[in-house]
Amino acid sequence: VDQISKNVHLLIKLKIAQGWDVGVSARAMQHDILLGLRVGLCGAISTFSSWNSTMVTFLRMGKIPEAFWGYLIGLELPILAYRTGQHAAVYIFIAKCRRETIRETKHNARTYGLRILDNDDDDDDNTNTLQQKQGDSPLTRNKTNKEEEELRILNEVATERTQPSVRALLTAISMLVLVCILTSFKIFIEPSQRNFALSLLFTPVGGLTRWKISTAWNHILPSFPLGTFCCNMLGCLLSSSYFEGDGSGVVASIVDGFSGALSTLAAFVVEVLQRIDPLIFQWDGITYAYVTIIWAIFIGLITVQSNEWADTVIPKQPSNSTAL
Repeated sequence: VDQISKNVHLLIKLKIAQGWDVGVSARAMQHDILLGLRVGLCGAISTFSSWNSTMVTFLRMGKIPEAFWGYLIGLELPILAYRTGQHAAVYIFIAKCRRETIRETKHNARTYGLRILDNDDDDDDNTNTLQQKQGDSPLTRNKTNKEEEELRILNEVATERTQPSVRALLTAISMLVLVCILTSFKIFIEPSQRNFALSLLFTPVGGLTRWKISTAWNHILPSFPLGTFCCNMLGCLLSSSYFEGDGSGVVASIVDGFSGALSTLAAFVVEVLQRIDPLIFQWDGITYAYVTIIWAIFIGLITVQSNEWADTVIPKQPSNSTAL
């Protein structure tokens, strides 16, 4: 009991609410925001598993040219989009630097202009210098320094209050989205709508799992991102196990949301391009791309064939549990 009371007293003294608002400006959290946009948003939107499942379906149907062009276009278009984004970012940066340079040049031209002093200006300068020397006592200096320090603190507090808390804003949006998804299970009537909400509920779990695995394993082999490779292969395995054209079923919806965010095409394309450098004859990215696609095809075909064999041995029992 004493230990619990000490912990509660310590939590009260820590003032967690105030610490929650420390470093919450957009500039202070720019690295966290960039990580969320890259890993969370872009990684979840661009899914590798669903793309591979569709191409495996083409291969099983005998549409080999369609599957070949699907893999080729599916790689070339992200590469083109990535290079376009790089050039657009460089153009925006150069334009911003040019605007700042022009603004600074105009400001310096207005501030540092030459002006010939008159006799009256000389008298005023001498009078101000004499007054400063007379009032330059230790007491006056301490009073001035104290006033300047108080003014600086007030300005910092006012600046922090005027800046929006990005952390609080993102937390509020996340909680609002979670509440909306959980409420949709009671509002939606159609099973497909509930399955869609269930898929959205498990999407962040797949994104967080991919981030943890990639952070832990990608540095093991510098020429081969082992973490992203394992995430894509696991996503292909899950997606091929429950891949259905209409996406029906509770388990299929959970797997679609989790595996779709677990596997990523955006990070895969970026890692391929980062490991290709013709100047130093580095072609590790091509090897990484070929190995990933070949293993994805192999896992997809084996998984689908295993499901068909299991269906012939143990026929599916019709059930009405397609919704929550």
